[in-house]
Amino acid sequence: MKKLMMLFVIAFAMAAVFAGCGDEEDEITENEEPGSCAPESYVVNMKLDSDEKILTGSVIITFRNNTNETLEQLCIRNCTEFIPLPVEEEEPEEIDEETQAALEESTLGGKDDEEDEQNPDEEVVEEEPEEPSSITAVLMAEKGKKLEYTVSEDGSVMYVDITKYSLDPGKSISIEVDFQTYIPKGSGDFGYKVSGDDETYKLSCCFPTGSVYDEGQWDEQSIEDSYDEIKDESVSYTVTLELPKGYSAEANGTVDQDGNVVYIKAKNAGEAAIKVVNAVAEEE
Repeated sequence: MKKLMMLFVIAFAMAAVFAGCGDEEDEITENEEPGSCAPESYVVNMKLDSDEKILTGSVIITFRNNTNETLEQLCIRNCTEFIPLPVEEEEPEEIDEETQAALEESTLGGKDDEEDEQNPDEEVVEEEPEEPSSITAVLMAEKGKKLEYTVSEDGSVMYVDITKYSLDPGKSISIEVDFQTYIPKGSGDFGYKVSGDDETYKLSCCFPTGSVYDEGQWDEQSIEDSYDEIKDESVSYTVTLELPKGYSAEANGTVDQDGNVVYIKAKNAGEAAIKVVNAVAEEE
Protein backbone atom coordinates (compact mmCIF):
# COMPACT_ATOMS: atom_id res chain seq x y z
CA MET A 1 0.00 0.00 0.00
CA LYS A 2 2.84 2.36 0.89
CA LYS A 3 4.49 1.58 -2.45
CA LEU A 4 1.29 2.44 -4.31
CA MET A 5 1.01 5.70 -2.39
CA MET A 6 4.62 6.56 -3.22
CA LEU A 7 4.04 5.84 -6.94
CA PHE A 8 0.92 8.01 -6.88
CA VAL A 9 2.80 10.93 -5.29
CA ILE A 10 5.65 10.65 -7.83
CA ALA A 11 3.24 10.51 -10.76
CA PHE A 12 1.34 13.54 -9.43
CA ALA A 13 4.57 15.49 -8.99
CA MET A 14 5.78 14.68 -12.52
CA ALA A 15 2.42 15.71 -13.98
CA ALA A 16 2.66 19.04 -12.16
CA VAL A 17 6.20 19.59 -13.49
CA PHE A 18 5.17 18.91 -17.11
CA ALA A 19 2.10 21.09 -16.74
CA GLY A 20 4.27 23.92 -15.45
CA CYS A 21 6.64 23.54 -18.39
CA GLY A 22 3.75 23.80 -20.81
CA ASP A 23 2.45 26.99 -19.18
CA GLU A 24 5.90 28.53 -19.30
CA GLU A 25 6.25 27.80 -23.04
CA ASP A 26 2.86 29.38 -23.77
CA GLU A 27 3.85 32.42 -21.75
CA ILE A 28 7.05 32.89 -23.79
CA THR A 29 5.08 32.70 -27.02
CA GLU A 30 2.56 35.24 -25.80
CA ASN A 31 5.23 37.66 -24.64
CA GLU A 32 7.42 37.25 -27.72
CA GLU A 33 8.26 40.60 -29.31
CA PRO A 34 6.82 41.11 -32.80
CA GLY A 35 9.13 41.40 -35.80
CA SER A 36 9.02 43.84 -38.69
CA CYS A 37 7.30 44.18 -42.04
CA ALA A 38 9.89 44.06 -44.79
CA PRO A 39 10.41 42.96 -48.39
CA GLU A 40 11.19 39.26 -48.82
CA SER A 41 11.54 39.12 -52.61
CA TYR A 42 11.88 41.20 -55.77
CA VAL A 43 10.89 40.17 -59.30
CA VAL A 44 12.33 42.69 -61.76
CA ASN A 45 11.70 43.09 -65.48
CA MET A 46 13.67 45.88 -67.14
CA LYS A 47 15.22 47.04 -70.41
CA LEU A 48 18.46 48.97 -70.94
CA ASP A 49 18.51 51.73 -73.56
CA SER A 50 22.20 52.41 -74.12
CA ASP A 51 21.56 55.32 -76.49
CA GLU A 52 19.36 57.32 -74.11
CA LYS A 53 21.01 55.90 -70.95
CA ILE A 54 17.66 54.89 -69.48
CA LEU A 55 16.31 51.84 -67.66
CA THR A 56 12.60 51.12 -68.10
CA GLY A 57 10.73 48.34 -66.36
CA SER A 58 8.73 47.08 -63.41
CA VAL A 59 9.46 45.48 -60.06
CA ILE A 60 7.14 43.24 -58.05
CA ILE A 61 7.90 43.68 -54.34
CA THR A 62 6.56 41.10 -51.89
CA PHE A 63 6.22 42.31 -48.29
CA ARG A 64 5.90 39.95 -45.32
CA ASN A 65 4.18 41.33 -42.22
CA ASN A 66 5.78 39.86 -39.09
CA THR A 67 4.39 42.56 -36.80
CA ASN A 68 1.26 42.25 -34.66
CA GLU A 69 -0.38 45.16 -36.53
CA THR A 70 -2.64 45.28 -39.57
CA LEU A 71 -0.99 47.64 -42.06
CA GLU A 72 -2.93 49.83 -44.47
CA GLN A 73 0.00 51.39 -46.31
CA LEU A 74 3.39 50.36 -47.64
CA CYS A 75 6.50 52.50 -47.96
CA ILE A 76 8.55 52.48 -51.18
CA ARG A 77 11.87 54.23 -51.60
CA ASN A 78 12.81 55.62 -54.99
CA CYS A 79 16.50 55.04 -54.57
CA THR A 80 17.58 56.81 -57.77
CA GLU A 81 15.76 60.07 -57.05
CA PHE A 82 18.87 61.72 -55.61
CA ILE A 83 20.90 61.19 -58.81
CA PRO A 84 21.73 64.55 -60.42
CA LEU A 85 20.78 65.13 -64.05
CA PRO A 86 23.64 65.58 -66.52
CA VAL A 87 24.70 69.15 -67.16
CA GLU A 88 26.10 69.86 -70.59
CA GLU A 89 28.85 72.42 -70.24
CA GLU A 90 29.11 74.72 -73.24
CA GLU A 91 32.64 75.57 -74.28
CA PRO A 92 33.22 79.33 -74.65
CA GLU A 93 33.32 80.44 -78.29
CA GLU A 94 36.60 81.91 -79.42
CA ILE A 95 36.20 85.46 -80.83
CA ASP A 96 38.86 87.25 -82.87
CA GLU A 97 39.79 90.92 -82.29
CA GLU A 98 37.80 92.25 -85.27
CA THR A 99 34.59 90.51 -84.17
CA GLN A 100 35.10 91.64 -80.58
CA ALA A 101 35.48 95.26 -81.68
CA ALA A 102 32.30 95.05 -83.76
CA LEU A 103 30.38 93.60 -80.81
CA GLU A 104 31.57 96.35 -78.49
CA GLU A 105 30.58 99.04 -81.01
CA SER A 106 27.05 97.63 -81.43
CA THR A 107 26.67 97.33 -77.66
CA LEU A 108 27.67 100.97 -77.07
CA GLY A 109 24.86 102.50 -79.06
CA GLY A 110 23.94 100.99 -82.33
CA LYS A 111 20.47 99.61 -81.45
CA ASP A 112 17.61 100.96 -79.52
CA ASP A 113 17.58 99.41 -76.05
CA GLU A 114 13.81 99.23 -76.22
CA GLU A 115 14.03 96.57 -78.94
CA ASP A 116 15.80 94.23 -76.53
CA GLU A 117 13.41 94.80 -73.66
CA GLN A 118 10.92 92.04 -73.01
CA ASN A 119 7.25 92.88 -73.30
CA PRO A 120 5.95 92.91 -69.71
CA ASP A 121 2.57 91.61 -70.89
CA GLU A 122 4.11 88.67 -72.71
CA GLU A 123 3.62 85.39 -70.82
CA VAL A 124 6.84 83.62 -69.95
CA VAL A 125 6.60 79.84 -70.25
CA GLU A 126 9.11 78.00 -68.11
CA GLU A 127 10.04 74.51 -69.22
CA GLU A 128 9.60 71.86 -66.58
CA PRO A 129 12.90 70.19 -65.66
CA GLU A 130 13.36 66.56 -66.55
CA GLU A 131 13.23 64.07 -63.72
CA PRO A 132 16.10 61.63 -63.19
CA SER A 133 13.66 58.93 -62.16
CA SER A 134 9.92 58.57 -62.25
CA ILE A 135 7.46 55.99 -60.98
CA THR A 136 4.75 55.69 -63.59
CA ALA A 137 2.28 53.37 -61.82
CA VAL A 138 1.72 51.19 -58.75
CA LEU A 139 -0.56 48.16 -58.98
CA MET A 140 -1.65 45.09 -57.08
CA ALA A 141 0.60 42.43 -58.60
CA GLU A 142 -2.01 39.69 -59.01
CA LYS A 143 -5.14 41.77 -59.62
CA GLY A 144 -3.59 44.46 -61.82
CA LYS A 145 -5.60 47.18 -60.09
CA LYS A 146 -3.98 50.58 -59.69
CA LEU A 147 -3.18 51.77 -56.19
CA GLU A 148 -3.16 55.35 -54.89
CA TYR A 149 0.11 56.71 -53.52
CA THR A 150 1.66 59.90 -52.21
CA VAL A 151 5.24 61.07 -52.80
CA SER A 152 7.49 63.07 -50.47
CA GLU A 153 8.65 66.54 -51.48
CA ASP A 154 12.09 65.32 -52.55
CA GLY A 155 10.58 62.34 -54.42
CA SER A 156 12.60 59.71 -52.56
CA VAL A 157 9.82 58.23 -50.37
CA MET A 158 6.33 57.19 -51.37
CA TYR A 159 3.45 55.68 -49.40
CA VAL A 160 1.11 53.26 -51.16
CA ASP A 161 -2.48 52.99 -49.92
CA ILE A 162 -3.51 49.33 -49.44
CA THR A 163 -6.57 50.02 -47.29
CA LYS A 164 -8.72 47.80 -49.51
CA TYR A 165 -6.24 44.94 -49.16
CA SER A 166 -5.11 45.41 -45.56
CA LEU A 167 -1.98 43.43 -44.69
CA ASP A 168 -2.74 41.34 -41.60
CA PRO A 169 -0.08 39.95 -39.22
CA GLY A 170 1.66 36.89 -40.62
CA LYS A 171 0.47 37.59 -44.18
CA SER A 172 2.23 38.69 -47.37
CA ILE A 173 1.27 41.08 -50.16
CA SER A 174 2.80 41.82 -53.58
CA ILE A 175 2.67 45.14 -55.42
CA GLU A 176 4.04 46.09 -58.84
CA VAL A 177 5.89 49.37 -59.34
CA ASP A 178 6.51 50.61 -62.89
CA PHE A 179 9.49 52.92 -63.32
CA GLN A 180 11.83 54.73 -65.68
CA THR A 181 15.30 55.66 -64.47
CA TYR A 182 18.04 57.82 -65.95
CA ILE A 183 21.52 56.25 -65.66
CA PRO A 184 24.15 58.80 -64.58
CA LYS A 185 27.70 58.95 -65.87
CA GLY A 186 30.09 57.79 -63.16
CA SER A 187 31.88 54.83 -61.63
CA GLY A 188 29.79 54.27 -58.49
CA ASP A 189 27.36 51.44 -57.71
CA PHE A 190 24.90 52.87 -60.22
CA GLY A 191 26.18 54.54 -63.38
CA TYR A 192 28.04 54.08 -66.64
CA LYS A 193 31.46 54.89 -68.04
CA VAL A 194 32.88 54.97 -71.55
CA SER A 195 36.40 54.08 -72.64
CA GLY A 196 36.87 54.36 -76.39
CA ASP A 197 34.26 52.06 -77.96
CA ASP A 198 33.65 50.17 -74.72
CA GLU A 199 30.79 50.91 -72.32
CA THR A 200 30.35 49.59 -68.79
CA TYR A 201 27.17 49.87 -66.70
CA LYS A 202 26.87 49.20 -62.98
CA LEU A 203 23.23 48.65 -62.08
CA SER A 204 23.04 48.27 -58.30
CA CYS A 205 20.12 50.02 -56.58
CA CYS A 206 18.60 50.93 -59.93
CA PHE A 207 14.91 50.30 -59.19
CA PRO A 208 12.40 51.22 -56.45
CA THR A 209 12.74 49.17 -53.26
CA GLY A 210 10.57 48.44 -50.24
CA SER A 211 11.22 50.02 -46.87
CA VAL A 212 11.05 48.33 -43.44
CA TYR A 213 8.29 48.88 -40.87
CA ASP A 214 9.61 48.44 -37.33
CA GLU A 215 8.57 49.72 -33.89
CA GLY A 216 5.50 51.46 -35.27
CA GLN A 217 7.05 53.39 -38.15
CA TRP A 218 8.49 53.04 -41.63
CA ASP A 219 12.19 53.70 -42.21
CA GLU A 220 12.49 56.85 -44.34
CA GLN A 221 16.25 57.15 -44.00
CA SER A 222 17.90 58.30 -47.21
CA ILE A 223 19.27 55.43 -49.26
CA GLU A 224 22.01 57.74 -50.48
CA ASP A 225 23.30 58.02 -46.90
CA SER A 226 22.58 54.48 -45.68
CA TYR A 227 22.75 52.15 -48.69
CA ASP A 228 25.28 49.78 -47.14
CA GLU A 229 23.41 49.71 -43.81
CA ILE A 230 19.97 48.75 -45.17
CA LYS A 231 20.96 45.74 -47.27
CA ASP A 232 18.88 42.74 -46.17
CA GLU A 233 20.79 39.51 -46.68
CA SER A 234 17.58 37.43 -46.51
CA VAL A 235 15.98 38.91 -49.64
CA SER A 236 15.84 37.07 -52.97
CA TYR A 237 15.97 38.65 -56.44
CA THR A 238 14.74 37.39 -59.81
CA VAL A 239 15.75 39.72 -62.65
CA THR A 240 15.02 39.64 -66.38
CA LEU A 241 17.13 42.24 -68.18
CA GLU A 242 16.85 43.02 -71.90
CA LEU A 243 20.10 44.39 -73.32
CA PRO A 244 21.07 46.06 -76.60
CA LYS A 245 22.62 43.78 -79.20
CA GLY A 246 26.24 42.94 -78.46
CA TYR A 247 26.03 43.52 -74.68
CA SER A 248 26.52 40.95 -71.91
CA ALA A 249 26.00 40.93 -68.14
CA GLU A 250 27.33 39.43 -64.94
CA ALA A 251 25.83 39.55 -61.46
CA ASN A 252 25.77 38.03 -58.00
CA GLY A 253 23.78 34.78 -58.07
CA THR A 254 23.21 32.67 -61.17
CA VAL A 255 23.26 34.30 -64.61
CA ASP A 256 21.90 32.84 -67.86
CA GLN A 257 21.92 34.79 -71.10
CA ASP A 258 19.81 33.92 -74.14
CA GLY A 259 20.63 36.30 -76.97
CA ASN A 260 20.17 39.80 -75.61
CA VAL A 261 18.03 38.72 -72.62
CA VAL A 262 19.70 37.99 -69.26
CA TYR A 263 18.09 35.97 -66.45
CA ILE A 264 19.48 36.51 -62.94
CA LYS A 265 18.57 34.74 -59.70
CA ALA A 266 20.09 35.63 -56.35
CA LYS A 267 18.94 34.12 -53.04
CA ASN A 268 19.74 35.56 -49.61
CA ALA A 269 21.38 38.54 -51.27
CA GLY A 270 21.74 42.04 -49.90
CA GLU A 271 21.27 43.52 -53.37
CA ALA A 272 21.04 42.72 -57.06
CA ALA A 273 24.51 43.81 -58.21
CA ILE A 274 24.59 43.78 -62.02
CA LYS A 275 27.42 44.74 -64.38
CA VAL A 276 26.76 45.18 -68.11
CA VAL A 277 29.49 45.54 -70.73
CA ASN A 278 29.55 46.28 -74.43
CA ALA A 279 31.17 43.26 -76.08
CA VAL A 280 31.20 44.65 -79.63
CA ALA A 281 34.61 46.23 -79.39
CA GLU A 282 36.08 43.04 -77.89
CA GLU A 283 34.72 40.94 -80.76
CA GLU A 284 36.24 43.28 -83.32
